[in-house]
Amino acid sequence: MPNSLREKALSMTYLALDGMDPREAFWKAEELYRLGTRNFKLEIELVIAAGFEDRCHLFLEDKPDVKLFLDLKLHLAARKLLATVVELEERFYHHIEFITVQAACGKDALLALNKRPEPVAKILAVAWLSTMSRTEMRLVSGRDNAGQHFISALGQIIEPSGCAGLILTQEELNLGMFGRDPYNKLLKVVVGNRPEWAPKDDHYRYGPPGRAVELGADFLVVGRPLLFPPKEVGSTEAALNLWVEEVATALHSLTQAA
Repeated sequence: MPNSLREKALSMTYLALDGMDPREAFWKAEELYRLGTRNFKLEIELVIAAGFEDRCHLFLEDKPDVKLFLDLKLHLAARKLLATVVELEERFYHHIEFITVQAACGKDALLALNKRPEPVAKILAVAWLSTMSRTEMRLVSGRDNAGQHFISALGQIIEPSGCAGLILTQEELNLGMFGRDPYNKLLKVVVGNRPEWAPKDDHYRYGPPGRAVELGADFLVVGRPLLFPPKEVGSTEAALNLWVEEVATALHSLTQAA
């Protein structure tokens, strides 16, 4: 497998430091950084935890190549949303790549957010979580085709509002809507990625990362399969190698098909 494809596989992967305190999260981040990972996703529970600022600063101070994805799922009034995003950009200026905002904030709030002067982070809209089952989605939305309705509705507000992309599962990505306007202009950041060797954990809607690549994912998010791999896989390094191999193989197949 060409090294360029392995590097691409790593560059499109964000490691989710979820479900840990700051000490454990950044200890794991150090380990993955030594193995070549440069992209990390931070959830709101971690960002607001005691000790986060100091641990994060120590981790970042000698790593100018690290990119951060702040998965905060912000759902605030327009003015407070704008102020919060600007503050986060100032705090993580050299590292921040993405911030997630709830699509339920609405077009006007998203438009005001994306008109902020000198933006640093790309804004990603999120609605359905991969930990929500189809039954839960149906109960919340009142629709059997909640995923398709979600994508159709977002297409009317996300691209005109200036958002860079969407948080999706493979289930939504597989609807076949992303080859046409306005969806083909949006970044597709896919969550719920689970290799065949990894347990599904609390995800209801999930799939293998290679399939997400084949469906057109721009970025992949993964956490526990690499942070806490199953015994049969062994070390974090072994898990990362398996992940990179699967993603790189899918990328190679796409280049061959082209």
